[in-house]
Amino acid sequence: MRKAIIAVLISIFVAKADFIELIDNGSFEDASSASVGEIHGLKISDLVNGGGNQSWDVYDVIPAWTTSAGEGIELQKNTIVDAQNGNIYVELDSHPGSNGISNSTMFQSVSLTEEASLQLSFWYKPRTALANDNGIKVTFDGVEIAHPNKKAPSAWEEVAVDLGLFGPGSYDLAFAATGEDNTLGGFVDNVSLKAHAVAEPGSLSLMGIGLLFLAGWLRKRRNS
Repeated sequence: MRKAIIAVLISIFVAKADFIELIDNGSFEDASSASVGEIHGLKISDLVNGGGNQSWDVYDVIPAWTTSAGEGIELQKNTIVDAQNGNIYVELDSHPGSNGISNSTMFQSVSLTEEASLQLSFWYKPRTALANDNGIKVTFDGVEIAHPNKKAPSAWEEVAVDLGLFGPGSYDLAFAATGEDNTLGGFVDNVSLKAHAVAEPGSLSLMGIGLLFLAGWLRKRRNS
């Protein structure tokens, strides 16, 4: 009996303690898109899988991410540095093509079906040795939540932000290059946004009842 009660309580706790990953293609390794690069005409699949003779290109859309400002999303395959995770990383001070604006913004929309605590992490590395030239401004639901802006040389570093509680709805996570509009800026890789569901009142009540029942059962056994 005791083992059964404990098992139920553990299952309730674990179900609410698990984190759910909200971000798709956080390491930019997804080669499923048919998008063609603006500079070299390189398909994403060729870039990721090693086809062609170029190791980078600029895209308006890549799997799960969309350009909302600037030239586009520059994918690099271990071009200037080795990726922090896998082989591909992003530079958002992108090489100019048709519109000539290199500082760019990319975003991904995520959805919540219940209230959850959110935790963001990503990896950042500056490219140039110039001050205020490698900034990456990060916003969630239109609010700035991080803005690393260092200068090289500097290793990949993780940026982690506890975003707090958010209710059901759709939210945009955006990354934007800041600083000199010179095609050389900060790198981004391994983006993660984890949601931890908040325990529902019914679950907490059930757990409380179970604990009271277990305490009473143990007390009765000791007295018998």
